[in-house]
Amino acid sequence: MCVAMVFVNRKSGREYRSFFTDPGSRIVYLERGNAGLASWGIRSTLEHPELKLPVGGWAREESIAKGTWKKYHPEEVLIPAVKFLERDWQKKIHLFELSDRESIKGLLVREGSLAVVYVITIESPPELRQIHTRWVKITELPGGGLPDLSEIVEQLQQKKVQPENLTLW
Repeated sequence: MCVAMVFVNRKSGREYRSFFTDPGSRIVYLERGNAGLASWGIRSTLEHPELKLPVGGWAREESIAKGTWKKYHPEEVLIPAVKFLERDWQKKIHLFELSDRESIKGLLVREGSLAVVYVITIESPPELRQIHTRWVKITELPGGGLPDLSEIVEQLQQKKVQPENLTLW
């Protein structure tokens, strides 16, 4: 299961790494061509006790298809990460790069002024099951590839207060 994502500011070349385990972790999403920032899932019921959203950072594609998420009025979005990190059963790190034409699929849920994105997962392909049984759903970006997200990634970088958290791999 994806535990971290990398976004890049194309103008500066700087990377921003978002780890699900970091409190307040935020990710970039694209909704109908517009970029936004959202919390990456909910880590515990204590994080937003007033909300009735699922705890976790992932949404199984099968549960979306069954209608389990319908009550949250979700919208599918794209997560324009350039890389994502997986940890295997022995906690070994595996870094995967996405092409300029690929994106991770996400599920955006809005609750009041809060936007929360869950990463959509599918069953892992057979050749990757030794890493994890679930895998991020990857899709092709519409319109010729990744847009310039420098401005929104810069906002994301400014919201992160501990630069040392950005260098785990």
